[in-house]
Amino acid sequence: MSVAGCVSFLVRRKRGLAVVALLCLSAPTIAESTISQTSEFPIFDALTYKGKPDSSALSLRKIHLIDRNPDKSEPPNEEGVRQIVAEISKTEASPVIVFDIEGFQHPTEIRRDAKSAVDAELAYLNQLVFWAKSTNKSVKVGFFAIMPRVDYWTPNLYRAATENPTDSRWSADTANIQTHMKNLMKANAYVAALADKVDFIYPELYTPYDSYKGNPFGVNYHGWEQFAAFTISEARKYHKPVYPFVFNGFIDGAATVYRFRKPAFDPAIGPFPGWRPMSYSCPDGLWSKEIAYLRAHADGMVLWGTGSFLRQTWNDVADWWQETVKNLSDNCGG
Repeated sequence: MSVAGCVSFLVRRKRGLAVVALLCLSAPTIAESTISQTSEFPIFDALTYKGKPDSSALSLRKIHLIDRNPDKSEPPNEEGVRQIVAEISKTEASPVIVFDIEGFQHPTEIRRDAKSAVDAELAYLNQLVFWAKSTNKSVKVGFFAIMPRVDYWTPNLYRAATENPTDSRWSADTANIQTHMKNLMKANAYVAALADKVDFIYPELYTPYDSYKGNPFGVNYHGWEQFAAFTISEARKYHKPVYPFVFNGFIDGAATVYRFRKPAFDPAIGPFPGWRPMSYSCPDGLWSKEIAYLRAHADGMVLWGTGSFLRQTWNDVADWWQETVKNLSDNCGG
């Protein structure tokens, strides 16, 4: 089967997601700043702002990220995982836990890392699941951004090459791009055994660019939807509910670009410049469109950011949160 036959790129929006006019009121109280939570599309709270209200006060579902032991040492070990899960289970019968195991010291990328190293790391990740579930058999477990792989450029470049087979800008690199796509799909398939052990799939769908100038597609090209469509399509192959992590700003470049074996024409990516706010306006802002897209194609979502590294304080009337409330309360974009 060809690569094109294995990938679902362009996913039509549901009719219910047509844009409608709306008058958006400002400066609501905390009681008015909560979303409309449903069992059909759960929204989880991984927000790290200082002073943020409890998840229940915002009508968000609790989720627990584990990336270290209670004594702050890394990586999580058996004693640490069991202690954390036992503590959480004192107040939650069936807690939702995401293991956030990141960094080059954790080799899970078969395109870059030695197979023996990846296999050893996957064995460790399986242990994390076992330790958690043997402490509380009702715990729900997943991994952040391990399956499927986070790769913004490969599906975007593949789409452009396959849609422009006679364009000289693409024809010389088409075979190379197809190879990258096949390797990406193999990398996603390689971690499928780990996916069998978890309850949910948590892809990372952060937004790297608003309008990436100097890219091979044109000045105003924006590839988040293509990135999301491919990533969700790959996540569906694990046959578990898909809850992407999303972020209300741009993380330019380095965080989501596959940097290990870039096609020759992939523009040089500069150092990580940090966070910038995106457009939020309901229903036309990019953040609103991303929420609408996920409501149509994912099973839920995890709101992440940003107090941990930006040291921001929670603001109940912040533009991004108000547009989130409107979108997820069926007042806008739904």
